[in-house]
Amino acid sequence: MGRTSLLNTVRPKGQRMQHNTKRTTSSMGGWEPLPSAVWHDIAEHLPQPWTDGQAAHDLRVYASQVRLGRRRKMPGRVALAGRWGWADRAVRRLLKTESAWQDPRFSERTTGVPEAYQTRTKQGTKDEVKPSAAYQGRTTGVPEVSTRADIHRTHTTEHKLSDLWARLESIRTEANPKARPLKLTSGRRRALSARLKEHTSEEMLTVWRWWQTSQHDRAVWLRSKCTVDTILRPSNFPGYLDLASMAPTTKTSTDADEVWGLIIDAMGRVGSRRLPTPADIPSMDADTITRAIAALGGPGRWSTLCQTHSRELQFRVRPMFVRSWGSHV
Repeated sequence: MGRTSLLNTVRPKGQRMQHNTKRTTSSMGGWEPLPSAVWHDIAEHLPQPWTDGQAAHDLRVYASQVRLGRRRKMPGRVALAGRWGWADRAVRRLLKTESAWQDPRFSERTTGVPEAYQTRTKQGTKDEVKPSAAYQGRTTGVPEVSTRADIHRTHTTEHKLSDLWARLESIRTEANPKARPLKLTSGRRRALSARLKEHTSEEMLTVWRWWQTSQHDRAVWLRSKCTVDTILRPSNFPGYLDLASMAPTTKTSTDADEVWGLIIDAMGRVGSRRLPTPADIPSMDADTITRAIAALGGPGRWSTLCQTHSRELQFRVRPMFVRSWGSHV
């Protein structure tokens, strides 16, 4: 919808308009249908600054498009000021005076004007200031604030992790005086905390000493190829703990290594079809073979172990076998 006087401000073809003269409201009368598309075509040719009536009709068209769902929202003040050639204060004043541009047919309905405009246009309405979260505790549901006990517990956990990391670093730097200090990064802190939920601090220190000082082939390889992050991985740490818990120089360990080698050799020759016998391992009697099979997990695991990769056997199964063998001696 638009006022007929709006069309009078359009520059006639072939005639140049020197300036855009404002017209009083009294000179405008009546309403005539004016499609929005036609208005936007007219608006492209209006010289700046626009008159009050032109700007008011522009707002009226935009509000109609928002109301009909053709626009998501009305243009902002900056865009309107640039379109009309107005100062921001003048744009703000017109937006405040809804009666000057609101379609009277929809005066009782929502205009579709952004809330930022409506707070300025409603008479007697003051901007509401939301209370800060500190004052909402008694009236609204505010997220719970950590209690003093929670804060103390967090600080205690952080101190425990930092203290353990310092002890682990001490073991590493004593074994490698030229090694540079390692920081307890957020990732390492999370990994260390997760391992402490599964193992004790002493077990962590045991693995660290084994990693840094043991002459076991696995420990030597880890020192040369891997980092602390590898040691802390959940899939690796239990196996390292098994290796670190073994007594490396006892007669039991030596016997276990010897029996392990014979069993693995027989596994390759016999296969998964049956269990080995003294005929397959002449240096072992039936009782020793039975104990060895039990240390592997029992007869039921023999077929599975025969199909297990050699690396898995060496680094996962062997440590458990040695520990189990020692408990049966």
